[in-house]
Amino acid sequence: MLAYESDPLESDLIVSGPIIATFSSQLPHRCRLIVKVIDVFPDDEKNPDPNPNSIELGGYQRLIRFEMMRGKFRNSCEKPEPFTPGQVTEVKINLNDIDHKFLKGIK
Repeated sequence: MLAYESDPLESDLIVSGPIIATFSSQLPHRCRLIVKVIDVFPDDEKNPDPNPNSIELGGYQRLIRFEMMRGKFRNSCEKPEPFTPGQVTEVKINLNDIDHKFLKGIK
């Protein structure tokens, strides 16, 4: 598993449009590739007021986009290809378009 996390944002960041995740690595013969875009609230995030459902926002993780692909279908669903052991392979995963505002102070 490989995860990237930013420092808290100094200003709001709007992301709009397609996302393409690109991997270049020696991948195992069989693998699943999973890409997630998550908006993580700070641990000290204030809860909404009023809060009739007792929602806790501190540390809350909002899933923005998710895509999973079995590696052997990276080029075609009709003709699966296993990875070649020891060979570096580039794989691109297209996620649906996004239109999300990441708020200042949030990772």
